[in-house]
This record gives sequence, structure tokens and C-alpha cells, in this order.
Amino acid sequence: MCNFEQFLPACLDLETGGLVLGAFSDSVYQEGLIEIKPHDLLLLYTDGVTEIYNEANEEFGVERLLDLVKTHPRLTAKEITSLVQNNILDFAADQSIQDDFTLVVLKAL
Repeated sequence: MCNFEQFLPACLDLETGGLVLGAFSDSVYQEGLIEIKPHDLLLLYTDGVTEIYNEANEEFGVERLLDLVKTHPRLTAKEITSLVQNNILDFAADQSIQDDFTLVVLKAL
């Protein structure tokens, strides 16, 4: 979760690991509780978003994703989604993308 209150971005990694969400009907997942405040941004993404490589065999990575989002705090959730998608495609350039990438952006008003 990223919070852009007072334009000082801070991110909290809620990674818990486990099986792919929804893959098996009998899967058990860890639960957690967080408070979402105005201006908070929740990013839900698959590993395909961060594990895309460019021609130099560099990974897009979590840090690049978060830096991209942190530098655009005033964008809407839809604009952030488009920004990330365009940056991923530009980063990969002519490289074949081997994995799906899913990104859900929720921004509290």
C-alpha cells in the first residue's frame, strides 16, 4: 500500500506469499487487516508485472514499479494503470513477454 498524504510517499509491503489466488477452491490464505486512509493507494499485481526483462536482461522489478507510482501521486487509479502498462511495454521493447501481467490499482478518495 502506498500513501501519498502530504506528498511524502511511503509504501508498506503486504506480501504474504502462498498459492496463486483463486487457483484452487480449497486453498487457505493468510488474512490481515489494514486501515486505508484518504489518498492511500493499493497496488495488487502479479509477478508478471515485475518479472519482465528488457534487451539488456534487466528485470523491471518492484523498485522500478514503486518508483514509477511514487513519482505520480496526483494521477487517478486509471491513469496509474495506463502509466504502468505503457512503461512495462516500453521497458520490454522488442522482447517477448512470457508471462501475463495483472495490475489492479485502488485509490482511496
